[in-house]
Amino acid sequence: MTYSTEYPSPLGTITLACDEDAVIGLWFNGQRHYGNILPPETERREHPLLREAKRWLDIYFSGREPDFLPPMRYDSTPFRKCICDIMLTIPCLLYTSPSPRDS
Repeated sequence: MTYSTEYPSPLGTITLACDEDAVIGLWFNGQRHYGNILPPETERREHPLLREAKRWLDIYFSGREPDFLPPMRYDSTPFRKCICDIMLTIPCLLYTSPSPRDS
């Protein structure tokens, strides 16, 4: 079964998805390819993995570096999986809320 939920981030609403074993997707609502891997029978409800991913996002958007990573799986091409693996080696850049001068 696949589950999804929404997360209200400072950058816009994010939809998160997981199956029984791992987080399998994260999209900003309205982005290109939004939910493109989700099966039609995706159930919109909380799941422990989604709560863990939301906790990670809460910590990140508070300006701190999370000390854990929820289980993730990339059901994609070998090339995309390689890119995702490389991205996980990049140090976390901490989020800071937009400056008034950014308006």
